Amino acid sequence: MTYRYFHDPDNKTVYQIPNEPDVIEQKDRKTGRIIRWTVRMHIALTRADNVFLNNHWKHACGELRSQEFDANRYSRELAVSYFLTNNTPKCDEINQDTYKSLKSEYEIQSSANIYDINL
Repeated sequence: MTYRYFHDPDNKTVYQIPNEPDVIEQKDRKTGRIIRWTVRMHIALTRADNVFLNNHWKHACGELRSQEFDANRYSRELAVSYFLTNNTPKCDEINQDTYKSLKSEYEIQSSANIYDINL
């Protein structure tokens, strides 16, 4: 699988998303016609301000985005295009080497964070 990478320098966060999201088609049982597209993708993210507390990270390290589209109104291509427009991180795209470097840096920073009970 190939990925795209993004960096939000203000929040010290890097994102990894697949080049193409998963698309699941749902068919009508009687006619066999496609009635719905479900488009989804997993977004992996690494934040420098994350804190590991009670066997969990304070902030999620990933999220699954999913959206359904009526196949009568949206072609597969249009559904994917609309989904990516609304679910791709709104920050700078970076290359894989930069992503790996920043991810490593942010993991080191987050592992050094000490949980402050007043947060």
